[in-house]
Amino acid sequence: MFKREVAPKFFPKGFVYRQESIAPEVDIAFLRFFLLTGDAEDLNRVSWVIENKQVHPYVKIQILNKKNGRNSSHPLVGISTLRGHVQRGLFATKTIPADTDLGEYVGEVYLTDKNAKVRAGFSEYTWMIPIKECFFFVDAGKVANELAFINDYRGLQPKPNVMARWTVHRGAFYFVYATMREISAGEELLVDYGDNYWSTMKVKHGVSLKTPL
Repeated sequence: MFKREVAPKFFPKGFVYRQESIAPEVDIAFLRFFLLTGDAEDLNRVSWVIENKQVHPYVKIQILNKKNGRNSSHPLVGISTLRGHVQRGLFATKTIPADTDLGEYVGEVYLTDKNAKVRAGFSEYTWMIPIKECFFFVDAGKVANELAFINDYRGLQPKPNVMARWTVHRGAFYFVYATMREISAGEELLVDYGDNYWSTMKVKHGVSLKTPL
């Protein structure tokens, strides 16, 4: 059983706040060993946010509703999530440079062989990423940090300003969100969930781009 960590302001109920991912089926140390790059020089590469087990200090969650004058005109105001809680977004509090790691996308991590059948029961907060000869799944539907509440850019801005990617920290791969360009203070952070994501959500939940998460 892991220690409950202090959640930031506006973190929704129904999620357990964690500053790093967990691996329910294997020891996390084994998973990190599997994700080693094999390049000795990578041992000297350090990602500040991962080293400190936190998201970037210049981001914060905001609730999107009519009571929040700053975001009262946001397109997601008045649209409930699948969980039924009020929509949230992640915003920059100060300027963040381009190509900056914002933190690990925290969740429950699973590894499967690429030929294995995809397990059922993953939430709408799941990324599936190929790495080596496996698929890496990270599901933030139960365990999460602030990055789970970065919205898809569709219907909000012409392009995303955040990307999901692997970063190398002390010789191992970590799945993170990072800025694609300089982010201004007050700007919402937006990522591309991918067309496959929306196709799956349409089939499973009847959710389309007109009813975002």
